[in-house]
Amino acid sequence: MKVSGIDYGLGSPWEIEVPDSAMVVEGPSPDRIPRALENPAQAVRDAIRKPMGMKPLAELVTASSKVTIAMNDWMGVGVHAVPVVLDELREAGVQERNIRMVIAGGLHPKVVDRFWPTGWASSRVRPHDAADRDHLVDLGVNEMGDLVEVNDCLVESDLVIYMSGWSGVPAIWGGYLGGGQGITVGLGSARSIMTHHAYRIHEHKDSMASEARKQLFMKHKEAWAKYAEQATGKKVFYLEGSLNVRAEFCQIFAGDGEAIREPMFKLADGEKIVDLPTQADVFVSGAAYHGIFYDTCMNPLMSLAQLNARIREYVGEKPPLRHGGVAILVTPCDGTIDERWRPADLELLQIFNRLGHDPSKMEDYEEEYAHREDLIFKYRYAYAAHPLHAFPVFYENAFLFNLANRIIFCGPKSAEAASIVGATAAPTWEDAWRLACQTIGSSEPTVMVTPNVGARMPLLWRVQA
Repeated sequence: MKVSGIDYGLGSPWEIEVPDSAMVVEGPSPDRIPRALENPAQAVRDAIRKPMGMKPLAELVTASSKVTIAMNDWMGVGVHAVPVVLDELREAGVQERNIRMVIAGGLHPKVVDRFWPTGWASSRVRPHDAADRDHLVDLGVNEMGDLVEVNDCLVESDLVIYMSGWSGVPAIWGGYLGGGQGITVGLGSARSIMTHHAYRIHEHKDSMASEARKQLFMKHKEAWAKYAEQATGKKVFYLEGSLNVRAEFCQIFAGDGEAIREPMFKLADGEKIVDLPTQADVFVSGAAYHGIFYDTCMNPLMSLAQLNARIREYVGEKPPLRHGGVAILVTPCDGTIDERWRPADLELLQIFNRLGHDPSKMEDYEEEYAHREDLIFKYRYAYAAHPLHAFPVFYENAFLFNLANRIIFCGPKSAEAASIVGATAAPTWEDAWRLACQTIGSSEPTVMVTPNVGARMPLLWRVQA
């Protein structure tokens, strides 16, 4: 049968021919998708006045309170929430001069600062700087062995309101985005983030599936956030907007991080988990242009990360692709990397290629790049990603290399771009399919296809047999 809607970056979607028995999965049934909020701003107001596990926002501040509004750099619920929260704080008597905003971007490029470059001295809106020793506070090491080093706003403010980006969205980084632990990455220092984004944790067997309640990596993030609150003696007021698969806000959660976690997970489970009858011999997906928000699919590392995420976002005992299967990504990848945006990627990809595409060996270079002054300077002052940001992206793909017998980039504009990340380039769908069948040793392998991935939020697969 023919399957259309296979994403190809900014190009026209492809139509491919697969066996009639193929599992074609676009999304959950419409009756499982939570309705979009009619008035997100009003929902924010209702949530902060009746939060979970904490007093209403207005009762947590006084006229003399110093308040920080920390926003995920992807904005998310902040688009609707910032005006409402500011109104609530003003009505509670908080002086506007005592309110500041921090863009909690972790190791991401300082996008906001690029368009509002006013600096520390003159602005109450500033980006978090994971390498700024003058504005980071070492709170010690928690019970899981992770360094807890934070933006000083957590220490100096009477109240931190943390607005997460896209909550309830499946991710390999802990099951779901959000869940009352956003400060861990958003406001952590570079060396702190890398203690839990380490290969030994993220690629541990207990971190494989995207099991939000069980995953080891998620437990590290939750423990970090809890320790920070205990060390400072202050609770963070979380404000999260849960997104449905159509990228619509469907519910607002506010209050204590642990209190909002399970309700948000439960809402997401009801929509995002999709059952599959069996594992596939061949997994096929297309590349959305911005499917991984660190860069476009033209960057080979990001094309690889897209394919890895589509397969690794699963719950239960089995991923959708069987061990020894073939993973195919239809992608226009040409090797283009925005070196202003991600200045370390090209060097690191060349190292990765020389190391035989073994992500674990990248650990040997982590300390070096943690102290590369030229690249750190670009992160701090030229709106680039921190050089360490690429390392966890390499690490996460170990899952795919260990699972798949072959990784195929179908339709890449550069065969070299495919090979540098360990993928085989196939010019056409027919070439990719022929190679997949040869690798599997069958002309009729079990196939799973996920079309139109760029038009929806990710899903979590659950294999039944």
